[in-house]
Amino acid sequence: MTHLDSQSDIARRYSLTIPGVIRWRKDGSFPAPFATYGASKRPLYDPAAVDAWVRSHRPEYAQAGGEVRA
Repeated sequence: MTHLDSQSDIARRYSLTIPGVIRWRKDGSFPAPFATYGASKRPLYDPAAVDAWVRSHRPEYAQAGGEVRA
């Protein structure tokens, strides 16, 4: 089973707040959600895609994220 990250997971992983994750999402190059869940259709992201984006666009946060989970 593949693990997908919620905004909360991304915030914890990169030491951000939820508003920080939302700002990242507004960047047109941020990975599109892999899926959604719940009645409000909350986005879920592929952690490898987010990690690649962080390394490319926000390298100062790459160290906080560590290794991508398999």
